[in-house]
Amino acid sequence: MSDPKLPRLPDAGEAVARFVRHLEARAGRYFPELAADHPTVRLVWRSVRLNSQLYEFAITGKAATRRVIVKVPFAPKHVAGSVHHDRRPAPDRPRLFPKADAYAKGLYEYRALGAIDAHFRGLCDRRFGTIRVFDLLPDPYTVVMEKATDPALARLVRKAHRGLRSSQWKLLEEGFRHAGAWLDQMHRLEPLEHTQPRNRRADDYFTATDRFIAFLKRCGGERGFFDRFPRELTEAAAALLPETLPLGTSHGDYAPRNLLLQRGGRVTVFDTLARWQAPIYEDVAHFLVALKTSMPQVLAPRLLSDPARLAACEEAFLQAYFERTGIPRGVIRLFECQVLLERWTALVFRAEEAGGLRGVARRARVLLLKGGVTRHLASALRQAICEAEGDAATGPRLFTSP
Repeated sequence: MSDPKLPRLPDAGEAVARFVRHLEARAGRYFPELAADHPTVRLVWRSVRLNSQLYEFAITGKAATRRVIVKVPFAPKHVAGSVHHDRRPAPDRPRLFPKADAYAKGLYEYRALGAIDAHFRGLCDRRFGTIRVFDLLPDPYTVVMEKATDPALARLVRKAHRGLRSSQWKLLEEGFRHAGAWLDQMHRLEPLEHTQPRNRRADDYFTATDRFIAFLKRCGGERGFFDRFPRELTEAAAALLPETLPLGTSHGDYAPRNLLLQRGGRVTVFDTLARWQAPIYEDVAHFLVALKTSMPQVLAPRLLSDPARLAACEEAFLQAYFERTGIPRGVIRLFECQVLLERWTALVFRAEEAGGLRGVARRARVLLLKGGVTRHLASALRQAICEAEGDAATGPRLFTSP
């Protein structure tokens, strides 16, 4: 059932006109160098995504042009059925945490990006960039922010191949090191007004993974694989996890696609609501899983990239994050398993729920990726078991074939 609090979402033309008026009135405040120029505002592009709409505007004065992004944190599909309050709630899949209230997402992102900007500017550390947040518009909550122009880390990884020059690999490895250091700082942020603690205890890990596994078995997962995997995962987790897990202010979607890397190695991160104080291993594992289980990596890891080089990048990320402590490799592998299980649950659920040609395409994707995902699950679990048994001689084996 759609959230009855969602306001009517204006059509594209109405929204653009509203944003243009606002930007014309505020341009001099956002960019003091344009204040005396009476700048013009022009829409550059609009993108409707699964859960948001993005507008890019060019603000042009006599001597300079500046770009801003206006983000509406939900798409029209979330509003279309909001008046049908008598409908039965749509079925949902098991989740590690509940979805954010659509109406509040803009407010949360505004607070989160503002706190990140203030914290990282205060560090005066050249490794870290920030995105300035200018305004929060009401009805619906809409964020106005600076446009960042650096390429995404995910794009640079996709371009990586065996012929990449050593200097380019060095920049990529440095970017991973700075990404680890950035995440360490993120986890140290004080909770925001809306930030809540969750999953503090090891029992929460067991509860979540049990739900994912039960769903996957029920939906026709790899039955042979799930005969042994749950028991071995539980045994490894019981041996490795402390009773109480360390929490940090979580990014929630810390992945290479949400990290920008400047040529000089500076990292800028965006797209977070900072909703939770969660186990620090979740963001670490989310980053590694996103890196290793994109479709190209699952289908042809050795063909598209150099495993040894990417292993060095991953190690740089972990060394930077855990600079003051040893790297708890076994615990990280356990949380990689949890992240993979949730992502696999989401893929299967969307395939089961979709109809028509979309459903056919999604089910085909599930079949295409199933073998690779289960191999990565098995590989991460093997490494966790080795750590639980004290077998440090195996090494990271991060980008080798599972």
